[in-house]
Amino acid sequence: MNSLFCSQKRLPALAVLLGVLLQSSGAGAYAENDLFELSLPQLLQIKVTSVSRQVELSRHAPSAIYVITRDDLRRSGVTHLAEVFRMVPGMQVARFNANSWAVDIRDASGQYANRMLVLRDGRILYNSLFSGVFWNIQDTLLEDVERIEIIRGPGAVMWGSNATNGIINIITRKAKDTTGTLVTGSVGSDDNIAQFRHGAKLNDQWFGRFHLRSQHTDESQLLQGGGSHDAWRLHQAGFRLDGEVDETNDIFTVQGDMYSGSKSFRTVFPAIAGTPYRTNDLELHGLNLLGRKTHHVNAGEELKFQVYYDLVVRDLPTIFKLRQETYDAEYQHTWSASRRHNWIWGGGFRLTQDELDGSPVVFFTPDAASRRLWTAFVQYDHEAIPDVLNLIAGTKFEYNDFSHFEYQPSVKLLWKRDEAQTFWVSASRATRTPSRSEQDVNLTLSAVGPVQIIPEPSSQSEILYSVDIGHRWDLSDSVSTDVTLFTKRLREGLVPTPQANPLQLATENNVSEDYYGGEFVLDWQPAQWWQLQTWWAYVEPRYSEGSISRNRANIRSYMNLPRGFEVDTTLRYADARTAQNIPSYIEMDVRLGWHATPEVDVSLAFEHLLDKRTVEAPADPFVADFQSEIQRAVSLKVTWTPDF
Repeated sequence: MNSLFCSQKRLPALAVLLGVLLQSSGAGAYAENDLFELSLPQLLQIKVTSVSRQVELSRHAPSAIYVITRDDLRRSGVTHLAEVFRMVPGMQVARFNANSWAVDIRDASGQYANRMLVLRDGRILYNSLFSGVFWNIQDTLLEDVERIEIIRGPGAVMWGSNATNGIINIITRKAKDTTGTLVTGSVGSDDNIAQFRHGAKLNDQWFGRFHLRSQHTDESQLLQGGGSHDAWRLHQAGFRLDGEVDETNDIFTVQGDMYSGSKSFRTVFPAIAGTPYRTNDLELHGLNLLGRKTHHVNAGEELKFQVYYDLVVRDLPTIFKLRQETYDAEYQHTWSASRRHNWIWGGGFRLTQDELDGSPVVFFTPDAASRRLWTAFVQYDHEAIPDVLNLIAGTKFEYNDFSHFEYQPSVKLLWKRDEAQTFWVSASRATRTPSRSEQDVNLTLSAVGPVQIIPEPSSQSEILYSVDIGHRWDLSDSVSTDVTLFTKRLREGLVPTPQANPLQLATENNVSEDYYGGEFVLDWQPAQWWQLQTWWAYVEPRYSEGSISRNRANIRSYMNLPRGFEVDTTLRYADARTAQNIPSYIEMDVRLGWHATPEVDVSLAFEHLLDKRTVEAPADPFVADFQSEIQRAVSLKVTWTPDF
């Protein structure tokens, strides 16, 4: 059992470990801890890079942007990256089971959110074969993440296709900021995680670090009772090198990761062994390597060149083995002709090669393919009235092997009314390109024979037209608000439709989806030791009735108490999704933290305290016909940063 109250084997170990730490620290534990990493005025001055690919204040960004800080990550109490996004206004996060999530922005959550682009340090995590993100291979040391920037709404001008609903940009810390040793251990009713990181100064110009991470997640429980057979394990290793050469004004970064693991799940393909249910282990392997050079020409000009390689291997014995390789190169030039005229332009090339060794159950036609993507973008920022009014216009051009030529323009207006208030409006056209899984896949869905999904010759990309309006207001040093209203219209979506041959389906461009809504965020620091944030998000689908939670709300509290103690609480609400048999729910998460010594931090996190059995996602008809429940969970984490 995974329930909080059915973990008798682990709870004694938690109590013993906590007792040892309390005894070793003594009564004179750590000094008063009444300050946050960033106060509210400092949070309002956070600089971001995702909106325009150059540094700007988040409060002056002409997009609906939200920043998850390093302190937010530490105090969230979560153990998996996908769970972090529950704190973001307008984001839908639903956990299918122990190893799968649906994460999306202003849209109905699907396991592969195909209209949201995810990046880590400039490397695209969006998988072009399945149109989405494999969240079960994205976990990393959250301690190494500097911040996560989330754009709610299109960001295609800067980042290209598939950024129609929004962008998640994960930015890790420089090696210079992570010197020393970090050791963490987490044990709980669901997850057991061990992490090690060491960073060092190599010479006057170079810093480096490497990390190891090992994780095991127990199976979840079915709503109808019994185990879900979805246990998950993942082992990772990675490194980062950063160098600054003052003589040439160059900054270099080289980083890479590799991982190996597996996830279990229950398939329902009747063609397998003549039985409708079978537990399978999907083997997960991969590695990536990225290099980047930034050259500062002068105060108003910068050149950047980046390349990376990414390998993904997913092996399901007797069913399929996927191997996908991505080669990507990108160039960017930032130039300020004067204070009032700023240009940024660039281009890139991406080659994706995939090979799928299939079976009568799953196979692609053809079984191997290479896809190329050429891109170019330009954006002009004109300061029409100094320090008051900016007009920003740009477009992205792409040529791909699926839908060929694409253009994605955007126009934005930014009005800084005064030091306390900012208004902005944005109008965009963005696209989502088709994928191989929509055009070339063959599935055995019945004992009759294979059902092939084939494209119509006229298939085109999905096209999204979006208008966003926003207002940020710093009412005082302790209170600020952020309001966004939006409307978006999706045209020419791809859906499978029956053909004359009952064994064939065709993708047709005949879908229309319209949404409108808004988000309201209130930040309040009632005392030096207490921070509060509350938000409410509303989405109204004009056609997809019951497929999305119309209302979502969140209240988060951070308290710094005397003697190094912290109490962090999150209360969240989501409307029902009647079309997917998902009821509304209210949940609470609580984290108790303690800076036991300057070298030791201890935290105890409780999740899903208000409901023993919460259902967040529908069953996946291709791999399971039962819904999994998200149960109460507890975890104890110890962080040690020795000062050798």
